[in-house]
Amino acid sequence: MSIDRASGAVQRITEEVYGMFLKLSVLVRDDQSVAGIEDCCQISVYQLEEGRWSAVHSFQWQLGERSGMSHIRKGIQGLIEQLGDCRIIIGRKITGLPYHVFDKNGFHIFETDRPVSSALMDSIRTELAQTDVEREVLNSALQNIHKAPYSPNNDGIYYLDLTTLQQAFPEISSKKALRQFLEEAQFTELHLICRHIPPWLADAAKARGMHTCLSDQEDGTYKVTIKKGTKTL
Repeated sequence: MSIDRASGAVQRITEEVYGMFLKLSVLVRDDQSVAGIEDCCQISVYQLEEGRWSAVHSFQWQLGERSGMSHIRKGIQGLIEQLGDCRIIIGRKITGLPYHVFDKNGFHIFETDRPVSSALMDSIRTELAQTDVEREVLNSALQNIHKAPYSPNNDGIYYLDLTTLQQAFPEISSKKALRQFLEEAQFTELHLICRHIPPWLADAAKARGMHTCLSDQEDGTYKVTIKKGTKTL
């Protein structure tokens, strides 16, 4: 992928991600400070509109004095239903079973002793967005890594960067990436980049009536070319 295309992809992903995380909820005490699960009596929901956070909804909620697991799970599930599409929750302390129920339902969970403010909500949104951007950029980059030899011009000349492939997918061995191709594909040349020469490669090429040529790269990798002929490594 070119630098321009990569930059464009990052910008697109960033714009998409920052269009998310526009709503969050806060556990609130009687005195309007941030509550934990145990002393929460109200939920306040905030939404970002035109660059400003506003309280758009609040309702009474408390877990109650009963401590059984089924009671706690039912109480948290009921809260989740009331929150609708909001998947960010902020509290002074959210641990144990409540944490696991929120987490299982896809919530982003934040603990803080700080008063609720626009700065706090902006920082949470930024943290979430940056994490998602990094994840999406990584996933996008991984999708562009070839897992088998490819011919960009469909001219019988194939390429594969084994070094990049195995850094991204360590579980893919050289045999898994290449053996079937070498046994079945019709090609005139295969160009490989690798950090170590697969010991089985020369014999596999020879079995196809092809030879291998090796050259060192400035970055410490090797370029291996397999093509018709009898010369071998």
